[in-house]
Amino acid sequence: QHPVEYPALTGLIMWLLSFLVSPSDTAIYDYYRITAGIQIVLFAICAYLIYKLAGKKYAFYFALAPAVLYSLNRNWDIWAIVAMLFAILLFERKKYILSAILLSVAIATKFFPIVLMLPIMIIFLRNRQISTFIKYGLTTLITWILINLPFVLVDLEGWAYFYKFSAERALGSASFYELVNIFIPGIKFSSIHFYILNILVFVLVTAFLIKLKTVPTLAESSFFVMFAFILFNKQYSMQYVIWLTALAVITLAYISKRNRESLIYIFIIWQAFELAFQYSF
Repeated sequence: QHPVEYPALTGLIMWLLSFLVSPSDTAIYDYYRITAGIQIVLFAICAYLIYKLAGKKYAFYFALAPAVLYSLNRNWDIWAIVAMLFAILLFERKKYILSAILLSVAIATKFFPIVLMLPIMIIFLRNRQISTFIKYGLTTLITWILINLPFVLVDLEGWAYFYKFSAERALGSASFYELVNIFIPGIKFSSIHFYILNILVFVLVTAFLIKLKTVPTLAESSFFVMFAFILFNKQYSMQYVIWLTALAVITLAYISKRNRESLIYIFIIWQAFELAFQYSF
C-alpha cells in the first residue's frame, strides 16, 4: 500500500519471505505466522550471542524482558540487531574484517548500528591502531556500498525513500520532544533543536569514552552510543527497546559488582515502565 520505512535490504527480506505464502483470503495471517516464527528464531540467536558476550544470566535478562517480547513482532528490527550483535562478538575476538562486514549488513538493514563506529574509532585510536581503524572503516563502507548498489541501479528513488523520509520526518510520535510538549505546552521544538541536542549528547558520550581510565571494549560501550542516538531521536518507536535492552544487558556484565545490583533493579523497573508505556501508547 505504501513504501517501506526501512532500508532496501529489509525490503528485500520482506519480499523474499512473501514467496513462502500462497495467495488466499488468509495470506496476511500466514505471512505473519511465518515471519514471526523466523523472528523468534533470530531472537533466540540474539540471546545466544549475548550469552557469548556477557554470560548466561544476562542472556536470560534479555530473553525474558517483557517489553522486548511485547514489541518483538511489531517490526523488523531484530534482523539488524542479530547482525549487530554478531559484529560486536567478532570485534571482541579481534576478527575485524568479518566484524566490519557484519556491521555493514546491520547498517544496510536498519542504519542504527552506524553509531557503533564512534566507540570503534575511539578504541582503535586509544590503542594507537590508526591503520586498523582505517581498514575497518573502509571495509564497512565498501561492503555497505556493494550491498546497496544493486538497489540504487534498479530504483534510485525507491532506495532513497527511507533516507529521505527519515531526514524530512517531523518531531513527535512519543519522542522526547512530544513528551516535553505534553508536560510543558509552551515549549516548541524545531529541527535545529534536534541537531543541537544530538550533537551535545554525542560530544558528552565521546568525552566519557575518551576519559575512561582503561580503553573500553565495544561490548561495554555500545549501549551508551545507542542510548544517546535514541534519546533525542525524532520519534520513539516500540522496537527501540529491543536495541537498548540487548546492549544494556551486555553492559551490565561489565559494571563493577558493587553497582551492578542496584542497576539490575533499575533495569527491571525500566522494563515494567516500558511495557506499561507501550501498552498505553
